Amino acid sequence: MVRKSKQEALKTRQDILNAAISVFLKKGVAKATVHEIADEANLTRGAVYWHFDDKDDLVTAVFEEAINVIIGVTEEAVQQPDTTSLEKLKVFLRGPIEQAIKSENVRNIYTVLMHFCDHGDEAANAYRLIFRAQGYYEKQLRHLLNQAIDDGYLRSDLDIESTIFMLMASMHGLTLRWLTPGQPIVFDLPAHLGKITDNLLLGLQHPQSNVTPITAGKIPTQA
Repeated sequence: MVRKSKQEALKTRQDILNAAISVFLKKGVAKATVHEIADEANLTRGAVYWHFDDKDDLVTAVFEEAINVIIGVTEEAVQQPDTTSLEKLKVFLRGPIEQAIKSENVRNIYTVLMHFCDHGDEAANAYRLIFRAQGYYEKQLRHLLNQAIDDGYLRSDLDIESTIFMLMASMHGLTLRWLTPGQPIVFDLPAHLGKITDNLLLGLQHPQSNVTPITAGKIPTQA
């Protein structure tokens, strides 16, 4: 019975999070109320407050799901066995977007974060968590770039910090554009993500290297 109650509590918590995402997409984080979220979940406000201290706590919990996704895919990329450093880098860059392609819930959270959330007090703690996750992401990306340079896949004269900024801005901008509500241009991101990632890395190759040029779906073999 205790186990069932715990499972029910976890389900109710997830129902509240899903309801919050739905309301945020309709009204934005700033204008959404706990009352509206409770109505969306078919619960009382008391039930919401049993699981979350306040709206700030609820917003943080929503964004933690996106943060956990990003951290999970980055760790998976870095720890892949029997894989070239170049392929790890490609998996790393594609990972967060691929999760959004696979999961509507992840897509919705990304959309809320990018288009329906300001930097007000109610989201302050959530953004602190996001900035810490971004620092972790940058650290892992720096490691993978240095590894790919050492293995001869990328140019040895790359400026690492500007490359990190360029790659992160490119993937963020791609996600932002893809998830823009009501966008007039339809782009088949799932079909082109691999080629886009390949093209980004192609520009980082050393022109005099012996590494086979990067092409979509192919990975050069290490010597």
